[in-house]
Amino acid sequence: KTSFDRDSKAAQKRVILRKGSSYNTYGNMIYRAPSYPLFGRWHIDSSNSFVFKESRLMGIIELARLSRIPVQKLARSSTGTALTSIETSVAIENQYLVPWQKSRVEDPKTAYQLLTIDKGGLVFQPDIRKGRVFENIVQLDYSQMYPTIMVRHNISPETVNCLCCSSDDPDIPRVPEAHYHLCVKRRGVVSESLQHVLARRHYYKKRLKETTAKEKEFYDARQNSLKWMLVTSFGYLGYRNAKFGRIESHEAVTAFGREKLLQAKEISEEYNYSLLHAITDCIFIQRDTAATTEVISQELNTICEKIFKTTHLEMSLDGIYSWLVFLPSKADSNMPVATRYMGRFSDGSLKYRGIAARRKDSCLFIRDAQLQMLELMKRGATVAELKSLHPEMHSLYLVFEKRILNELIPWKSLLLRKTISKSAEDYRVANANQLSLNQLKQYRISVQPGEKVRFVVIDQSHHNPIKRYLVEELATLQNGVNRFDRKFYRKQLFEAYKEVWEYFSPPGYFTTLQEGQYHLFTS
Repeated sequence: KTSFDRDSKAAQKRVILRKGSSYNTYGNMIYRAPSYPLFGRWHIDSSNSFVFKESRLMGIIELARLSRIPVQKLARSSTGTALTSIETSVAIENQYLVPWQKSRVEDPKTAYQLLTIDKGGLVFQPDIRKGRVFENIVQLDYSQMYPTIMVRHNISPETVNCLCCSSDDPDIPRVPEAHYHLCVKRRGVVSESLQHVLARRHYYKKRLKETTAKEKEFYDARQNSLKWMLVTSFGYLGYRNAKFGRIESHEAVTAFGREKLLQAKEISEEYNYSLLHAITDCIFIQRDTAATTEVISQELNTICEKIFKTTHLEMSLDGIYSWLVFLPSKADSNMPVATRYMGRFSDGSLKYRGIAARRKDSCLFIRDAQLQMLELMKRGATVAELKSLHPEMHSLYLVFEKRILNELIPWKSLLLRKTISKSAEDYRVANANQLSLNQLKQYRISVQPGEKVRFVVIDQSHHNPIKRYLVEELATLQNGVNRFDRKFYRKQLFEAYKEVWEYFSPPGYFTTLQEGQYHLFTS
């Protein structure tokens, strides 16, 4: 037998998980892959490690050092597991008893209290009364808003409505709206744990600006791993199974967050800026009157400084958009969506959220096509310049469409990815997931809930469901696919094109394009 271990004696104590497991959390099926640790070597499953995907090996090492979790185990764990380990360490150092399992439940509340307190983050939907396309929009972001609030206001499960401080004391700090009182006699476990993580990430971000290109890669990986831990920290306060979680502390953080977002909005309005959109920790504002670039730059610096003095949270300029589009809901074109927008910064870079190029269920061909369209859109510094690019954009679209019609696309670029939520027998409708599972089952390939399947659409409208899709594993055995559903992928391309270009094209353009291309498939 071939052994990959270097320490054969330690390997005798190995615990091997030969089979993956699935579990449901908050409506999502999560798959935990098998674990085969090595001794004397590191075995990291890159396809099943979130930390490795986001921050590579240096990020894993950074979290392993902080959490005291072995590298191989941490690589297969979530950032929340690392955070819990840090909090446990802090609690033990402070001589606190740590429960094996969480047992405390939410305090009783009336319906009115729930309506008042349990609101979550504050969102101002994009104001689309004047249209969906805007020019010269400023985006201001709070830096690590929720973790900083937890540290700044000493929010932790044991510090919210603590027993050691009197709730009748008028000088004791209180949570806005909720009126929970916060402890002033001791530091909370969660806030103490996050204080070091925040300071450490701040140091790495500072070093990023001072070091060489090679060193920047290491510092960026480290700060990125800490960023995801800080993002997790807020969610774990309200997580039902978290050892250091409590819903009242979760509500306290969001209450402070809503207050500080409103303060940022009001300060911006004092300097003649109107709010277009806001979501949790960032605001999109537009100056009411025209001004020079120097004046706007000075005003924004003043606004950020005043917001910092008022809220004690760092507010920074994310960028000034030369143009910005708030995209509507696919279910209702009159309803804006807070997390669907795209825009061009004044330096020529793009930022986009919620479109096909960002979605994981889009095939590689559609993502690449939309990214090339976005690259072309970079050249338009204004909406007028953008509209002048229409002939080039139309030509680019026809190039991708021709590749579909002539079937010149590698089949691996057409693979769609779906998450399996249950076994094949539990699906009531013969959809892509169920049909893919049945195909794999014929070849004795088992897929557990939470895992992903990838398939090519062969003929979505075929009367025989078995011939509608072909999974990646069978396509590989057959050395590829002979044909694919041109009409389906053309529709995908059309929707991706319309998504980014609808508001810059001539009136009626997409209606004409859709009708004209339909005849290509029916002739």
